[in-house]
Amino acid sequence: MARAFISYKHKSNLDERLATYFERYLTGKKHDVFIDKEIMLGQEWPTTIEQEIKASDFLIVLLSEQSIVSEMVIQEVRMAHSFKKIILPVQVAFDASLPYDLGAYLNRIQWVDFTKQERWDSAMQELLIALDAPQKNVVKQDVSARNSQFRQYDTSVIRKMLDEAFDSDELMDFLFDHFRPLYDRLDPGITKRLTIQKLIAYAEEQNLLESLLDYVARKKPRQYRRFAGMLEIDE
Repeated sequence: MARAFISYKHKSNLDERLATYFERYLTGKKHDVFIDKEIMLGQEWPTTIEQEIKASDFLIVLLSEQSIVSEMVIQEVRMAHSFKKIILPVQVAFDASLPYDLGAYLNRIQWVDFTKQERWDSAMQELLIALDAPQKNVVKQDVSARNSQFRQYDTSVIRKMLDEAFDSDELMDFLFDHFRPLYDRLDPGITKRLTIQKLIAYAEEQNLLESLLDYVARKKPRQYRRFAGMLEIDE
């Protein structure tokens, strides 16, 4: 049984409806769930929120157009990260890049898609799998603290991701900003396909694949999320 804290935007009908749905469904599956409507009259709000996040295994954050700019939601994600909790982002009702404050924590984490109500049952099953087997199914937020030297990536997936994420000019700008030594060595007129091959080879040679993926996640979060679950090779 897992203990989960649900972070959502108050006074948003869809967010509140989903938060209540999650609470009832997950409680019915024997998980311990907290949403802040449970805070009793007279309790100190910030202290209670901090204590509940600290006591939880997971933070489930509902991402909508309203919640991604909510100071309360951002603070709850920040707390969960500082306490090294596993964060499960749930996409509710938006399809855009995250603001920097949230993107720094969430762009490299696999999301669960609840944007279509007819998919809620299958999406909830994905969430249950994550709650039941966190080590196998969730990318923890503190990526830099993991032993990246033991991780293997499928470079064919990275190649497809880069090809979809960047046009030729954007790719060269990306190299100029983040991989200048490689940029300076490239021949004028080099094709996009060959540039991607050289970038991946350079990142492997310099042990910079983690950095490459971090840069892509920040620069092109939607494309990164599309490929995130396919990047690592299971050992």
